[in-house]
Amino acid sequence: MGKQKRPLAEKYPLQLITTHFKRRSHGQFDNIPWLKELEPQAMLINSFDAALRDINDGDKVRVFNDRGALLISAKVTERIMPGVVDIPQGAWYDPDDQG
Repeated sequence: MGKQKRPLAEKYPLQLITTHFKRRSHGQFDNIPWLKELEPQAMLINSFDAALRDINDGDKVRVFNDRGALLISAKVTERIMPGVVDIPQGAWYDPDDQG
C-alpha cells in the first residue's frame, strides 16, 4: 500500500501538545511576578526541529495555524521528541492590536 497523503501534516509539520504548567493551576498564579521569573512561559522544541528553523534558545517565535497565532519564547531542549512542540496551558489572554 502506498504512502497516504497527509495535507495537514505537510502544512503543519509540528504537532502541538499543551501540558499542565508546574508554576500555575490553569490560569491561577500566572500574575505573580516572582513565579514568572522562576519559570517563564515558553514553547519547548527539540534541538533538531529548532535547527531546521534557525530557532535559538530564548528566541521569540510565532506559532500559528488556520485559527490563530501567538508569540512565545522558545526553549530548545532534548526533553521533547522531534516533530512535537509543547506550549503549557493556562496563560492569560493578552491580545495585541490584531487580536
